[in-house]
Amino acid sequence: MDTEKGLKEKIIAINADLSGINKSIIYDRWLI
Repeated sequence: MDTEKGLKEKIIAINADLSGINKSIIYDRWLI
């Protein structure tokens, strides 16, 4: 149970990082 919770938290963190990177790329394109 603890390992599953840890994996889910890692996946959520990775997804948040990816969405943040995608947003920054979109903003950079708009600024350019």
